[in-house]
Amino acid sequence: MLRNYALTFLAVTSRVLVPVFLLVQVPFGGVDAGSAETLIPVGQAAGWIINLLVVELLLRRGQRPPTRSPRRTKRFATRRDAPAA
Repeated sequence: MLRNYALTFLAVTSRVLVPVFLLVQVPFGGVDAGSAETLIPVGQAAGWIINLLVVELLLRRGQRPPTRSPRRTKRFATRRDAPAA
């Protein structure tokens, strides 16, 4: 369910990442009209990767190795062990 949500949330993530990628390009030579179109698939792929990495980290963090329950130290009396009345 969380992985499905992560893939669906791609629409939001890519709309955040593409402008960030465009802003990163400004100091290195500027932005032209064609670079936005070429960065959309890059933003979508990066969005999938980032979203799935976050979800996998959340899922794996929630998994803990099973703990052993402590052994009972007290024996319960059975009919054979019960004192005769």
